[in-house]
Amino acid sequence: MNDALAVLATLLLPASLWAAPADDSVKVFPVDEVDSVSIDTSRGDISVTGTSRLTLRAELTKAEAVWDCKIVMKPSKDGKTILLSAKNLNRSQKDGCLAGFRVELPGRLSARAVSGTGDIESANVDGDFSAETGTGDIRLKNLTGAVHAKSGAGAVSGELSAASGAEFQTGVGSVKLRGLAGPVSVKTGTGEVSLAYASAPTAVSTTTISSGVGGAYVYLPEGAKVRTIFKSGSGHLTDEVGSTPDAAFVLEMRSGSGSLKVSKMRGQQ
Repeated sequence: MNDALAVLATLLLPASLWAAPADDSVKVFPVDEVDSVSIDTSRGDISVTGTSRLTLRAELTKAEAVWDCKIVMKPSKDGKTILLSAKNLNRSQKDGCLAGFRVELPGRLSARAVSGTGDIESANVDGDFSAETGTGDIRLKNLTGAVHAKSGAGAVSGELSAASGAEFQTGVGSVKLRGLAGPVSVKTGTGEVSLAYASAPTAVSTTTISSGVGGAYVYLPEGAKVRTIFKSGSGHLTDEVGSTPDAAFVLEMRSGSGSLKVSKMRGQQ
C-alpha cells in the first residue's frame, strides 16, 4: 500500500520535478582558446579527468533531483577560463542544487574544483590543479602540474609527480601522498601525514609539515640526502636516513603534538 501511494505521489508532482531534460544535465564545449576550467557546486562530488579529447564534457551527477538542475557554462571575462556551475530550476528551492559534476577535459588544461560539501577527485591532468571542499575527501592520481588541495574536514590522498608548487591543507583529516618528486607544503590541524618520494629533490628546496595534533612519516629513496629540522611540543624525531647539514633538500616539521619518522623507501609505502 505504501509503495502504491509513493508512486501516486510521484505521478502527481509537476512535470518539471520528474521529467529530466538531458540537454540541461550534459554540456560539451570547444576549448581551442581556453587555458583552464573552474567548477563550482555548493553540495556535490566533483570528478575531473584529463583525456585525449579535444572538447570539454561536463555532466551533472549524484543529484537528489538532477532534473531540477541545469549546467551553467560561461567564459571568464578574458575568455581563457570556462566557468561551470549548477543552477536550480525549481524556484521554490533557494539553497542551490544537490548536484555534483563529472568533467572530462583535454589533459593540457588547468582546473579548479570547489565544493561546499562533497568529495573531489582528479586524474591525468597535466595542467595545474586546485581543489577545495568544506567537508569531503580529495583524491589525486597522476598529476604533473602544480597542485593545491584544501579540505576543512576530510582526507587528502593520491599519487602525483609535481616538481613544484604542491600545497595541501586539512582542518581535520590525514594527508597521504605517493610518487613525490618535488617539495611540498602540508598543514593539518588534526591528522596524520605520510609522504613517499619516488625521487628526492636535488635542487635547493624545502618540504614543510605543520601539524597541530598528528604524526608524520616521510619515506625517501636509497641515497637521498636531506637536512632535517624538527620542532614539536611533545613529539620526537626518528631518523633512519640521517641528516646531511649541507644537503640542498630540506625537510622541516613543526608540530604542537606530533612525532616525525624519516625512513628509507621499502617497496610500496
